[in-house]
Amino acid sequence: MSAKVHLDHAHNLHLLKEMIRIRRFEEKCFELYQAQKIRGFLHLYDGEEAV
Repeated sequence: MSAKVHLDHAHNLHLLKEMIRIRRFEEKCFELYQAQKIRGFLHLYDGEEAV
């Protein structure tokens, strides 16, 4: 038996804000990597924020 999950507007808004925060963080990481301020490898998960 599976239970239905109900996400209210406030929770959906919270999830969206977190996804935007993750995207901005990765964009900043890429910027710093391009400026050679981050060494090694950088693998971005652009578009996978909801996962």
